Amino acid sequence: SSPYLGRDYGLCATKKSVTTMVDDLSAGRVVALYTGRSESGPRALGNRSILAIPRNEEIRLRVSEHIKRREAYRPIAPIIRAEDLNRFFDGTQLSPYMTYAYLAKAETAERAPAIVHADGTSRVQTITPGQHPFLHTVLSALEERGEVPMLLNTSMNIAGQTMVDTPDDARQFLAETDVDVLYLGDQRLTRSYSRMSLT
Repeated sequence: SSPYLGRDYGLCATKKSVTTMVDDLSAGRVVALYTGRSESGPRALGNRSILAIPRNEEIRLRVSEHIKRREAYRPIAPIIRAEDLNRFFDGTQLSPYMTYAYLAKAETAERAPAIVHADGTSRVQTITPGQHPFLHTVLSALEERGEVPMLLNTSMNIAGQTMVDTPDDARQFLAETDVDVLYLGDQRLTRSYSRMSLT
């Protein structure tokens, strides 16, 4: 009933971090989120994820080329609240495991172009408060700020490398990439912190 079957290091993002993370996302920062157990399988489903507001093509290129160091054409998936599926996509079947690709509606293409692939579709992850309470709350808080309640989501790893698993992996990822901020549970770390910590 849950994809979060990997190891647990006791680090969970809670409501204490929602406002700060929404501040970071609204400011255009790319955020790495490390929370709870790791995902089972080769997908980021919110616990070892790189996240950003998908408001333009530049953010997609930055995540793909400069952070993940992969081909620019590779698609990036969206996370949305389950109740928003029909608002943003031509789909009715919920997709908690990022299983289905749906045609993006006009509002999505206009407000979230970074997650719309060249063929007009997106491989969607839907979440409910029970499935991922933290990110569901973040999405709702983004909408209250006037942002689209949707996040660009991709796995926390560099192309050709395994996904981040341990807290040390996450700190190393922050130090070695252009991601702006790492949330290690409720601890907020920046790239300047990671550089200092390695000296």
